[in-house]
Amino acid sequence: MIDRGIEIEDARYILPLSSKTSLFACGSLETFMGLIVDARRLGRGSQYYPEELSIIGERVGEVAERVAPKLTEARLHFRIKLPSYPYANPYRRGDGPVEELIKKCGGEKPTLLGLNVLVDRAEVIRGILEDPAEAHVLNPLIHAIFLEPMSLAAYHQSIRHRTIPTAIESIYSAIDRCLSGQEGNLITPPSIMNLESFLKRFQEAASRLLEAYEALVEDGVRPSDAVYLIPQALRIYAIRSYNAFNLLWPQGYVAMRTCSYSQWEVRKLAYEVWRRIGEEVPWLDELMGERCKLLGYCPERRWCPIILKYVEYDDERHRKVLEGCSAKDGQP
Repeated sequence: MIDRGIEIEDARYILPLSSKTSLFACGSLETFMGLIVDARRLGRGSQYYPEELSIIGERVGEVAERVAPKLTEARLHFRIKLPSYPYANPYRRGDGPVEELIKKCGGEKPTLLGLNVLVDRAEVIRGILEDPAEAHVLNPLIHAIFLEPMSLAAYHQSIRHRTIPTAIESIYSAIDRCLSGQEGNLITPPSIMNLESFLKRFQEAASRLLEAYEALVEDGVRPSDAVYLIPQALRIYAIRSYNAFNLLWPQGYVAMRTCSYSQWEVRKLAYEVWRRIGEEVPWLDELMGERCKLLGYCPERRWCPIILKYVEYDDERHRKVLEGCSAKDGQP
């Protein structure tokens, strides 16, 4: 596919989870505590939690004990069932509440499960957003919950927005649903969907990976090992909770992910979140939008035509913005 011009971002949908990559992560001890605790709690050889994750958790724990031994020891003495802030974990046995929501509300587009807007006028919100000392009060006052279908590839992008509380269905439930019928349970990039020859090969490759997973599990291999074969095109459901920051701020999810530089599937999801909220609260729709709409300029190195929907813009103005011009001329 790459040799024929398909973008790497799209071609990777057919790659299995076993594809090796590297990751740089930075955080406090508390950030990694869930990983450390699960490595000790589950150990190696779990049916659902990949052994690789336990190994990583063990090594992170070793570093923590070496760098901050007393702090780590004290923190690990919290011997309770809920030792740390919960992180989204797809590597577990299927659970009732999430699966019930999927059966009831699941579809091809994000489903709005709940929306609370405890402010009734756009001008009030605009005034608050102008004052950094006041802006924080909006977060508990504006709140939306969505059930969102997405590929594993898109999920890996979406969880980079750590300010969005997320619950993810069991990956094994998603696999079982796909094994019972691939149609609608695999996400195919439009660039591949539009090429019949590639589409067939894409579907055949995904089928072979899923069949290999199923055969391994039937032969007694742990699902936590066989899961490495699953293609990143697998559709999985996430429940995501958006506050005012992620709906209205230029750095929030909707503004960042509706940008034309965003990955196509995540961008599609962000536009759908914006659309559904706008249907329920039209005046709130006016306050949401792409970064360039909220900022009045494009912060990217190259600007795109989206900004022309909102302001007059050209290469010269963009150059001045990036160089840092006066506030009157559009300084960031």
